[in-house]
Amino acid sequence: MQDDTIKRRNDAIVAGRLFSGSVQDRETERCHHCGELLHPFPEPEYWMQYPLPTCCVLDGLKFCDDGRKPDCIAAYLVANPTPAEATTPAARRRTKARKSKPQAEDKDARIAALAATLPDDRDGLLAVAADAVAAVHEAVLNRADLVADVAGERYAAAVWKLNGGTFFGCAADEDAAERVIERHCRAVPGVVPMWGQEGDFLASVDGMRVWVEVESGYGGLTTVHFQFHAVDLDGPFISETGYRSHFDHARGGMTVDQVADGVLRALLRSHRRYLEPRYQDRLADEPLPAWIAGITPPPRRVRAVAEDWREPDELPAGFAWVDAVLPAHQAFIARKWAAGAKAKLAAARAKAQEPASQRREPATPAKPEPEPAKDEDEDAPAWPATFFPGLRCEIVSVHHPVFAKEVGKHVIITKISPETRQVWAHDDKPARYRINRNGRKVCEYDPRCIESCYGYDQLRAAI
Repeated sequence: MQDDTIKRRNDAIVAGRLFSGSVQDRETERCHHCGELLHPFPEPEYWMQYPLPTCCVLDGLKFCDDGRKPDCIAAYLVANPTPAEATTPAARRRTKARKSKPQAEDKDARIAALAATLPDDRDGLLAVAADAVAAVHEAVLNRADLVADVAGERYAAAVWKLNGGTFFGCAADEDAAERVIERHCRAVPGVVPMWGQEGDFLASVDGMRVWVEVESGYGGLTTVHFQFHAVDLDGPFISETGYRSHFDHARGGMTVDQVADGVLRALLRSHRRYLEPRYQDRLADEPLPAWIAGITPPPRRVRAVAEDWREPDELPAGFAWVDAVLPAHQAFIARKWAAGAKAKLAAARAKAQEPASQRREPATPAKPEPEPAKDEDEDAPAWPATFFPGLRCEIVSVHHPVFAKEVGKHVIITKISPETRQVWAHDDKPARYRINRNGRKVCEYDPRCIESCYGYDQLRAAI
């Protein structure tokens, strides 16, 4: 059974019935046999996550990829076998000769025949190219793939004829034929280009503004090269450098900005980053095109480390301006510090504005008198007047409920810090010894090697 399937498949290839094709629209194109989508995978989150959108073309009909689901082609070939005369040795030789013929010669012959119907003057060829671009864009929106291919060949024929009857060197420099036609068909800056046009426009995704440059890709007018540039340097972007390149292709029923929006959203989900300081500083010094510089609100092209433009005497000594982007848990502390500094700064400025006659200099603080000993409650732990090394104490409280099991444990004080009212102590446990394999007695565990820090209020002398 398997040999018969392989033979039917090979006969279809020899007869020129079966070959590999591509999926133009993953959302609508389905297998002729089973009715499933030819590209069933969802939108990828990163490059090359899923296999390329390929399919098999048999008798002009599209089927599921032979490697992913071979039963569709096998069932069709059983119902529609290849005629025997199409698999004779002579037919095999014709197929071999057809495959060995360079495709470039076929393309040149086809383009040359089409170019013969085009105008001979430069302006006429530029008009043909512009009309071809408009036809390709309309065909993509109407999901007419064959119409788009025909219009794309007219565009290529205009390039071929303007270049002197060859594709060689058509994009060598700015004065080459392809570059001249691209500039003629280029969209107005700031306006979303059509499929086949070059241009640049502004995109916005979840508050992230992106300057999108659109160039022709590799494979005709329906392929595109996106270049994404950060507009607001202090906000999130899809790369740490402020730039990202992406190649894509036309999708039926979608415009260029809709495809770019989907790409940006996918990249933002998988690679949301802030610009590194060196790239942010470099981009802040680079000029922007006039149409980008004039958008509302204007682009935020700030440096990562802002230069201190303020006067030296604007802030008192001991204060400094800081611009920072922090995580939420660190930003909370920074805001708390900023609020305290703001209050101190306001008080210092108010004092500086008082007349000299009313200004009172703070008196030199006197040495604080020792506070009298307070009567302790009967339920309060009996703390000793002083702690000293070697004192055996009991833990009476902990700083977090997770350490509640430590209450009641005995420790031995080793060091004391009166300034911070803290002590270092180790567990009051005997050392453990064992006999190693050489017969020697060695220490297995010594509690004096593990010390912890405790506050005065967490300990009391053990009797």
